[in-house]
Amino acid sequence: MSRIIIGVTVAISLCLAWSCAKKEGDREQSSASDKVVAQELADGGQALYESKCSMCHGSDGTAGIAGAANLQLTPLDSVALERVIADGRNAMPAFKTSLSETEIRDLAGYIMTLKK
Repeated sequence: MSRIIIGVTVAISLCLAWSCAKKEGDREQSSASDKVVAQELADGGQALYESKCSMCHGSDGTAGIAGAANLQLTPLDSVALERVIADGRNAMPAFKTSLSETEIRDLAGYIMTLKK
């Protein structure tokens, strides 16, 4: 009797796990839509990057002038990048008074496209 209960419990658990798992197509579709959103943000952020950031970080994010981070290697996600852009860090000035939230978001989106 206990073997039957264990067998049924295992079967139900496997069915639940299988039904909750994302299908491969879902992951590909999600990844594709994430790339589209990132590209839209990047399009708005590239001009901002070139005018506000490239003098220290370089056109490709690798310059590191005056201790500027190599943006191709940054472990920060877009939310953390937005915070650093807004509040500044070390020698980097804060941009929350000179850029709108949308511009900061666009700039972070562009920086995400520089990551390797």
